[in-house]
Amino acid sequence: ITTVHSQVRKRINESFISHKDIVQQKLQSAISRVHLSLDVWTSLNRLLLLGIVAHFVDCLDEKQFKALIALPEIRNHSGGEQFSVLLPVLQDYSIVWKLEAIVSDNATTNNTLCVAVEEYLLEEEEIEWNAAHQWICYTGHIINLAVQAFLFQGVVEINELKSYNKCERKGEIGGEEERWVKFWLMGPLGQLHNVIVHIQ
Repeated sequence: ITTVHSQVRKRINESFISHKDIVQQKLQSAISRVHLSLDVWTSLNRLLLLGIVAHFVDCLDEKQFKALIALPEIRNHSGGEQFSVLLPVLQDYSIVWKLEAIVSDNATTNNTLCVAVEEYLLEEEEIEWNAAHQWICYTGHIINLAVQAFLFQGVVEINELKSYNKCERKGEIGGEEERWVKFWLMGPLGQLHNVIVHIQ
């Protein structure tokens, strides 16, 4: 254990490398196909990171496992950029041929990503992978959109809410006084929204 902050990055990298081989072996020997859940996250210092989590059934005890296999930095949210970062990760773990479903939110960029995966697998690997069937939108995001549409109906337009959500995901949630006032005037629900944004 180190107490020197300059050594933290080094120790994290060492730990990742030492455990990566174990995860690679488990993924390659999995008795199931490998499913991925993906999401772009903006860190507090405004870095865009693509979280890539693998879900699979281990061959030894036949239990479901999940593992964060990569957290690379990306330049933007586009599907093409995500694909260019995702593919080397799949190749590095030697699981391109084991890819089954991709789970993400329903942003159009994720549709672009999955179409790129489909085209690559067919052209380069001769593997049929159907983007329309194997891209799964996660339920939490869909429920969130439905609840927002119900709660804020007639008060805030859906397109406006989507733009707010996009800004929050990018970490651009400060300095919007007009927006703050609008939600504050909505009563307890809007005030709760402002408190949550402030905490973030």
